[in-house]
Amino acid sequence: MAEDYTESFIEQLEKGNHGRVAQTGICFVNAFRKFFHHRSWMVLPMTAVLSLIAGLAIRDGFLTSLDGTMTGAFVLVGVCIWNGTYCSVQAICRERAIVREKKRLKLHSSSYTAGNMLFQLLVCIVETGIVMVMLRAAGIMFTGRPLFTGWFSVDFGITIFLIIYASDMVALFISALCRTKTAAMTILPFVLVLQLVFSGSVIDIPDSIDPIAMITVSRPGYKAMGAQADLNNLPIALVGNIMTELEDTPIDFSITLGQVLDLLSDADNPAVAKARNVKIGTITTVGDLNEQLLHDERLQGLRDTKIIGGLTIGVLLSEINDAHLLDDFKDRKIGMEITVGEAVDLLANSSQLDGFRNEGINVDTTVGEVLELLGREETQALIEEKAGMNYYDPAFEQTRESVLSNWTRLMILILVFAVGTAVVIKSVGAWNKRRRLA
Repeated sequence: MAEDYTESFIEQLEKGNHGRVAQTGICFVNAFRKFFHHRSWMVLPMTAVLSLIAGLAIRDGFLTSLDGTMTGAFVLVGVCIWNGTYCSVQAICRERAIVREKKRLKLHSSSYTAGNMLFQLLVCIVETGIVMVMLRAAGIMFTGRPLFTGWFSVDFGITIFLIIYASDMVALFISALCRTKTAAMTILPFVLVLQLVFSGSVIDIPDSIDPIAMITVSRPGYKAMGAQADLNNLPIALVGNIMTELEDTPIDFSITLGQVLDLLSDADNPAVAKARNVKIGTITTVGDLNEQLLHDERLQGLRDTKIIGGLTIGVLLSEINDAHLLDDFKDRKIGMEITVGEAVDLLANSSQLDGFRNEGINVDTTVGEVLELLGREETQALIEEKAGMNYYDPAFEQTRESVLSNWTRLMILILVFAVGTAVVIKSVGAWNKRRRLA
């Protein structure tokens, strides 16, 4: 069977003096036959399985939280690079004998490279569709803000395609360099590890070796995904998870009155500022207070209290009420209503408390109660904001320029490795000629 499609390829090249365009078509058809003969089509179901597994693993936080998106982007970049490289890493080295005889067959290196590129382009488009369908089947919702096409899923799919196709071109270049399939498969793991390490998602790349990262597919692919997901403005899920897990953790510590007052005086703290605005105390009227004293069951003991002889407070209040002595004052307001902040400031500035500021107060509470006191949402938002500053990267700004710059880098890599493949194929014949002359 191998001889059938190979001989057919050679016969077509030997039939006449084909131009470059015609040879490109012949090489495209040959790549199609080779794809099915060597069962390279197995990469398609493998792509589906890997994408579904990856989607199930990352779906909970991908595109919704900073840490979940960072992990998810790293996983997806790895899956895309694997799918792209596996498909073409043996495409040229399998036909090394034909490449060596390209001068006799009048086969143009550019036509051979272009034919394989066009076929790999078709395969990568199919793989991109499979990846997107499997991610959606895994439960990932592509609900981000689109920057180019009007649909976020299409924008994200373009990034997936460029990563896969750029990786495919890297593998095609490796296949052109290697004389045997064994050599190509030996080099492939090293290339994959290099790509993942230099993606910049797991470890920070030192400036001294950053130029190496500039020629990897993973770096611009990861940054494009981060920019599309608006990574800089996503919440950190880990903060909320930790706060939930620690909610019932008991706290037993000692604090002084002065430290409490200083803490509650910090109006610049958003959580404290909210607590300072809470109003305390009540305002009522003389009439409402009189009604409460006369009829509230909780005050029955007070009403039964004797003050003079057999006269009780309750009888006295009834006499005053029957005499309408309070009618002119029943609408007068009594009491006081102030905020926590005003009360704290009064205490903090009181000279009478100076001697008690260093008095210790034993506190026995839980993390959850402290968070409720300070404001759980405000405290979590503050922690997330401070933590997010450590992950801020201008490259992750959700702008057309950020995404387009990384797409451009991926397209440049595609062209560079495509040209490199053609140059290597061109040099194979020259190398063989020099060996024969020697």
